[in-house]
Amino acid sequence: MGKIADFSHHNSIDWSKAKDELDLAIIRVQYGSSFIDTKYKQFVAGCKSYNIPFGHYAYCRFVSVNDAVVEANDFIARADKAAKFLVADVEEVRVKNPTDLIPATQAFIDTCKAAGWKVGLYTGHFFYKKYGMSQVIADFLWIPRYSSIDIGQPTGAKPDMACDVWKYTEKGRLAGVNGNVDLNLLIGDKPLEWFTGAPLGS
Repeated sequence: MGKIADFSHHNSIDWSKAKDELDLAIIRVQYGSSFIDTKYKQFVAGCKSYNIPFGHYAYCRFVSVNDAVVEANDFIARADKAAKFLVADVEEVRVKNPTDLIPATQAFIDTCKAAGWKVGLYTGHFFYKKYGMSQVIADFLWIPRYSSIDIGQPTGAKPDMACDVWKYTEKGRLAGVNGNVDLNLLIGDKPLEWFTGAPLGS
């Protein structure tokens, strides 16, 4: 199996080289509603040029349930139609009422699902437990957990909750990229084809 990497504007990629190692790219589209990732369209073009399947993620910064719906709709409008799935990246509590975290996250995901997308949830290992993110219903769960000595390999402990995608390093290596890359493994019962295939219900 090849590599699954996630990218944001921090990365610079030679897709003609990355294509030989990459099975799936997950490309950030936005950081909240107001910041559009400056390289996401360039990354989409690179994936399309070399037939690399890709999904999108949005770093969520919503402050209420209604704001979550606005952010989700902005994400949907910006997402490339060739993307295979969308992901809500929830790593901090910005809602004015803390009890709105779960409903707001669910509203973001449900808005994307209503538009016809497969939708995953990405959240921190500690964050997932502390804030009860198990209550959120998504099509898949993506959790980061790195070894205390991150050498770019899946040598550390896996997430200790059931999840589908494990981000095992932020110091990975990928052909065509100078410097560190976030790398991921599928550890649930969903094969790569589930992520790269047709939308749910199609």
